[in-house]
Amino acid sequence: MNKMKHNRNAKKNKGFSLAEMMVVIAIILILALLAFIAVQSHLRSMQKLAYDDYAKEIFIVAQNHLSMAKTQNYLGRIGYGEPETDENDAKTGYYYYVVTGDNRNGNLNSQSDLLSLMLPPGSIDETIRKGDYIIRYQAETGTITHVFYWSDSGRFAHTYGNGDYDDFWNKRDDTAALKTYTDNSVIGYYGGADAAVLSLEQELAAPVIRIVNAERLIVTVTEQNDASITSDTGYTIKLTVRGDNGGVKTFTLNVTDPRVTSQTVDGKTVYTVVLDDITRDGFHFADITADTGAFVPGENVSVTATAMMTNKLSNIADSETLTANSLFGNSTDPDAGSAEISNIRHLENLSKGISKVNTDSSVAITSAFQGTDLDWNAFKSAIGDDSLSVYDANGNATAAGTFLPVTPGYALSYDGSNGGRSHSISNVMVTAGTGEAGLFGTLANSSVSNLKLLDFSVSGGNAGALAGTVNGTTVTNVVAFDSEGSSFATVNASGSAGGLVGKANDSDFIGSAASLCVNSTGGDAGGLIGTATGGSYVTACYSGGRTVNGAYRPTEMNVTGAGATGGLIGDADDTKITASYSTCSASGGTTGGLVGSSGGVVTDCYSTGLVRGTGSTGAFAGTMSGTASNCGYYEIINEIQITDGEYAGGYTYRSAVSTGAKDGVTPFDANADAYNAFLGPESGWASASPYDSRLNLYYSGSYPLPTVEQLLGSSAGELVAVHTGDWPSPELLVVNVGE
Repeated sequence: MNKMKHNRNAKKNKGFSLAEMMVVIAIILILALLAFIAVQSHLRSMQKLAYDDYAKEIFIVAQNHLSMAKTQNYLGRIGYGEPETDENDAKTGYYYYVVTGDNRNGNLNSQSDLLSLMLPPGSIDETIRKGDYIIRYQAETGTITHVFYWSDSGRFAHTYGNGDYDDFWNKRDDTAALKTYTDNSVIGYYGGADAAVLSLEQELAAPVIRIVNAERLIVTVTEQNDASITSDTGYTIKLTVRGDNGGVKTFTLNVTDPRVTSQTVDGKTVYTVVLDDITRDGFHFADITADTGAFVPGENVSVTATAMMTNKLSNIADSETLTANSLFGNSTDPDAGSAEISNIRHLENLSKGISKVNTDSSVAITSAFQGTDLDWNAFKSAIGDDSLSVYDANGNATAAGTFLPVTPGYALSYDGSNGGRSHSISNVMVTAGTGEAGLFGTLANSSVSNLKLLDFSVSGGNAGALAGTVNGTTVTNVVAFDSEGSSFATVNASGSAGGLVGKANDSDFIGSAASLCVNSTGGDAGGLIGTATGGSYVTACYSGGRTVNGAYRPTEMNVTGAGATGGLIGDADDTKITASYSTCSASGGTTGGLVGSSGGVVTDCYSTGLVRGTGSTGAFAGTMSGTASNCGYYEIINEIQITDGEYAGGYTYRSAVSTGAKDGVTPFDANADAYNAFLGPESGWASASPYDSRLNLYYSGSYPLPTVEQLLGSSAGELVAVHTGDWPSPELLVVNVGE
């Protein structure tokens, strides 16, 4: 019994035979093949549905735009595409465009092809627009009839060849044939009976746009369609930006984009598109990547907003087209190389390192004119951030709340006047570390004219209110003052420091002035220019000092430096100075009332300032290896004791030059007659604008010493005709108090 049971169990556990195993494997393979075929068929069906949808989207968008082109009489004015012919080779009135990898860019971007109007940039998703397809249409009626769509890459790719158009056409109603085309590809299709039932389904209202060319360049687009329309998945509202040099960018406003924000105003959606913003990294105009072509910084751009449908036939609702300059004011003429400066953003954009202007030869800015007064504080207020930074093209930011010095990187002619008067730039604050510091960092082979710089605070390597360094540059009728009469207007440098310019080489200064507190901790310092070399010229210029009750404060010198220090210029090597003066006090190494060190020619100049120095010091010049003629200095201010701390020894006076009297340089206050002759009659005194209120009281708003125009004997420009700053008062006032 037990044995029989055992045999039965052994038979039960016996495995499959070879024949049975082969049958099982065959069944599995058949099932796998059937599954693979089913999956492949499903994938093809899904791809066919997607391509059919793409074809329909192209059909609708192209039809919407073709209808608009027809109403605007564009049909017949530009290229039709390929004409379709019958069996007798006669034109049927139908045309078609074949868009493939070889010709899509040429056809889509051509201004002579109707296709560029059917599918302009931004009208449809760029992946679809730059795909592979055929659009067939009737020219006379402006009607799209058929669209075929495929892909030249991927699982079911097709390579278009001769004869395909006719083959597509013959198989257009054979879904199975297009789903499994001859080279294992999938061809999408829309047209025929499906398209025939389409009709205008939606009437759209055009958006309203506005360009604001101010502290930022922005475009506002106000929606005019109600929510029942705008909530449709096929509804889009776009802003198309076109550059004069062929670049095109389309922003889809109801899709997330960092440059696009929206808000509701009076029940309507208002979109704001930022085209240029120097206070945000990556938001410069040069950072916009065009969909077609390329933008050129400094070119003019035109903008149009469009409301449209991509899933139903509708009108194309275009706004008006507005234009503006991409970097500067709207009066900019890029073709003439002229830029209008109407706000701080425009000014900063003159720098190639900020805006990338002049990096493309299509735009070559060579001149700029300032059309209004500019204020750094007003700029920050308009942006709404008092601690904003300015970003250069590489993403480097200034310290919080500070201006980025403009270094054009090309020869620039800057004119601060427009409409007959010189304009101002106010409240600029620069913190440049060891870099070139000023309104401009470095200027080369340039010119600046007719400009007032008010209430500047500048610190850097070489520093000045106008510029850190200038080379081969002409400065005419430019002044740097403090409009409030405080000590806000300052220049501090580790290199050369000047009220107007830190370092000048082979440059000319005409009819210009400064009245600021200037200090250099490691270089030359001057009330106007820190270091002037290379054959520079200074004509009809002055530097205004600071006094308290008509006297200089020895503990608060107007100009201080570690190297050559002068009331007007610190080191004036190989520099010609004519008809100029300084009323600044100066303290430094080699120090002089007009110049610390002079190696050039000085003519018709004078100085009045208190002088102190650790090295060679002189009332007029610390050292002078050049020549001087008809120059003077105010001697009594530099009265010193023969014996330190004692009066018994009497007084002597600091000489014109530390090494002794210099031919052509004499004290104009040697005696009363000489002093009165130097001042001249009070009726000839010029207007003045002192910071020291006592001087207004003493002199009734007049400057008693010769102005640069009187020294020159002719007009030197509107901005130096009036003396700004203080000067020493020699009078001894006796005030009776009591009865």
